[in-house]
Amino acid sequence: MGGAADKRYSLGLNMSNGKCYWCAAPATSREHVPPKCIFPELGDTVDGRNHREQLITVPACELHNVAKSHDDEYLLYILALNILNNSVGHAQAATKVLRAFKRAGGLAARVMGTTRSVLVEKIGTGKVDQTVAVKIDDTRLSNALEHIARAIYFNHFGKRWIARVRTFPEFLVLLDLPTALDRNERFEALRHSANELFASSERHGANQDVFFYQVLEDPNDSSQLIMRTSFYGSTRALMLFTLEEPGPQSA
Repeated sequence: MGGAADKRYSLGLNMSNGKCYWCAAPATSREHVPPKCIFPELGDTVDGRNHREQLITVPACELHNVAKSHDDEYLLYILALNILNNSVGHAQAATKVLRAFKRAGGLAARVMGTTRSVLVEKIGTGKVDQTVAVKIDDTRLSNALEHIARAIYFNHFGKRWIARVRTFPEFLVLLDLPTALDRNERFEALRHSANELFASSERHGANQDVFFYQVLEDPNDSSQLIMRTSFYGSTRALMLFTLEEPGPQSA
């Protein structure tokens, strides 16, 4: 381990293509980041473009790829159903997600079984529309986002992040709780702050209508890093990389 100049690299280990991006176990496959299901199939696109070119992949063990396929599927449903999405996201909801929902049983049907009717007001116009809210499985969503954060970090820096990653989905709201209004206002303030913070930050990704990410490092402390991921235009999540003790490892 080196001094201050080597601090970024002291957080990870040199990795070959034969080691998993998360746990350094022998890799059995290459994982798409984000999951390939997030990217529309050619027949489901609204513009005829191939959104599955130049996808990011990282080496992964069985546990950190195939074993989490249901979490990837869950992430697709939650992201594609977001009202803030661009036309690509709405097309995913109207095609791939709708097909999954129409199949008897399965994860999509269980997700849709948690919906409730809500009224939303459009900012600027004051127009009120009726839509549905989906109850979130926080553990499953956090797990899916953390896998993406760690894999993107590995691909971007060529190193494994071995400390803690905290994820903050920006697209969620609270309902019913006595403190919901106050907490939702704080979430909105966080989103505005993130917009300002990342306004001039470079966007990375070959299919940015579907996904891109941005990275900011603390100029005074290279052991702290913030990543922002954007799905379908405006469905975003913040990832905070810190040297706090990590939670229980899954490998």
